[in-house]
Amino acid sequence: MAKFIPAMPENFNGSIGEEKVFEALRLLDNNYTIFHSLNWIGINDSRTMGEADYVIIHPDKGIMVIEVKSGEIEYTQEKQWTQTNRVTKCAKTIAPFEQARKSQFEIIARLKSNLSFRPPLVCHAVWFPSGHLKISEKLPIETSKEIILDEESLNEVKNSIDCAFDFWRKKTGFKGVMDGRKLHEVIEVLAPRFHLVPNMKNIIHETENMYIRLTNQQTAVLNYLQEQKTAVIHGLAGTGKTVLAREKAKMLAGDGRTVLYLCYNNFLKEYLRSEFSYPGIVYHNAHSLAMEVLATGGDLDLDNLLDEFEEFLLEVIEAEDWKYDHIVIDEGQDLNERLVNSLYDMAKAKDGSFYVFYDRNQYIMKNEMPQWLEQAECKLVLHRNCRNTAEIFKTSCGIIGSDSKPFENSIHGETPTAFFFKKQIQLIEEAENFVKAAIVAGIEPEEIVFLTVRTEKKSLLSGVKQINGICITNERQQNNILFTTIRKFKGLEAKAVMIIDLSISALAYPENQRLVYVGCSRAKHLLKIAILEDIDREDYGNYLRKINSKRNVPKNKKGLGRLLNVKIQN
Repeated sequence: MAKFIPAMPENFNGSIGEEKVFEALRLLDNNYTIFHSLNWIGINDSRTMGEADYVIIHPDKGIMVIEVKSGEIEYTQEKQWTQTNRVTKCAKTIAPFEQARKSQFEIIARLKSNLSFRPPLVCHAVWFPSGHLKISEKLPIETSKEIILDEESLNEVKNSIDCAFDFWRKKTGFKGVMDGRKLHEVIEVLAPRFHLVPNMKNIIHETENMYIRLTNQQTAVLNYLQEQKTAVIHGLAGTGKTVLAREKAKMLAGDGRTVLYLCYNNFLKEYLRSEFSYPGIVYHNAHSLAMEVLATGGDLDLDNLLDEFEEFLLEVIEAEDWKYDHIVIDEGQDLNERLVNSLYDMAKAKDGSFYVFYDRNQYIMKNEMPQWLEQAECKLVLHRNCRNTAEIFKTSCGIIGSDSKPFENSIHGETPTAFFFKKQIQLIEEAENFVKAAIVAGIEPEEIVFLTVRTEKKSLLSGVKQINGICITNERQQNNILFTTIRKFKGLEAKAVMIIDLSISALAYPENQRLVYVGCSRAKHLLKIAILEDIDREDYGNYLRKINSKRNVPKNKKGLGRLLNVKIQN
């Protein structure tokens, strides 16, 4: 069967005749390449435009433009062609041969300008599929019976096409043929490949507004919570938990009552205090709340501080002495169960609201999930990711063996990359490349973050003060790159994130998988993972089974890349 471009027309411009011709041309063999409805703008005169109903290409015969006109066709002594619709009886003036010639000469001009060889024969014909042309019929001097196809040609398509080609080859003396290379070059001129790839800078700019719209879609949860004073809300990393928790706290504070916004992470607490200060909302983590309530100046170590605080809530303080009316908890999976229960009792005694936002996959501060999260009476689930690109979210979920499809958004970007290294100098080199790529993409230094799975002191990046001339700091500062631990950065996000100090052997442990999941899910647009290759080649199969026993992948680096949904960098 002939090859059509496009493979199947969406429509035939309302022409029954074009559809009939299409069905007939399908009977030609695969040596024919056929364009349908080839629109063009004049290469030499941009004011000239046209369309060829069909352009037939054959390597041995050449190129033929065919203009199709169905219905009743008439040519008058005034040298005028008319076409009459047999249903509506409406008539209009046409110029089929002139149209065909215009397309023919446009194709010739384009081939002469672009081919590396002499163009093949380019000719034209007209097809009247609604009637039969008698041999004795007198024809206008602009045509010949060999280049007019009619209703009978629909059943003898190859002979009719060959007859038209032969007519022009004899008339022009053209004898050239096209080999595979030349044929490909001709098709490339008429249908060149065009692929406009937006750069990362533009992608990031365009998707920021899309992230805002996705987050707004989550606000349906807030509307539901107006009637529900107590609830736990679960969502994977990036589903907008912190955004919704902030908005809910703001709504609660709107009636003049006080709201406690409690999280685990000190970085997140300070970020919220700095960027989202609002009358009536007080941001705390467990330690700062304990110091406020106990009025201690930090005389106790952190563990004893929390123990004493929990005892105080349970045994000493009275509801009338508790100053917060409502409580919103973020990162609920990381807080002590006894502490959360006591806070719930306080909110209930104050006739206030109590909301907990959590992700069961992010309990990296504790070994077990708090039972109250799973046993809560009112549980809601956020189903749409609104932080990461679909590719980054897929990688984050792949690390913990979770299916990302039910939660993915439609925002796409670069596939995360992973590279293997054995020496610190290799890590530094890739860190420099990562920073360079982020800066080129228009990402500011303060939106570039290096996250270690270890402590800052034990990291291979410890002691490095600059990368590509940009200072590295342990606190987020303008024009500086942040280097910190995944645990400290939990709850926050950055446009470009590089995970460091991760080894293959460490990935075999579920707690490390959850930690890397948290780290990867911090990235909005760019994500790179540095993997220390600390196992022998023959041990890959063993460790890949430990990482994910449900997937059957090659027992090598490529297989690890599949498990993590990353592109392995050579």
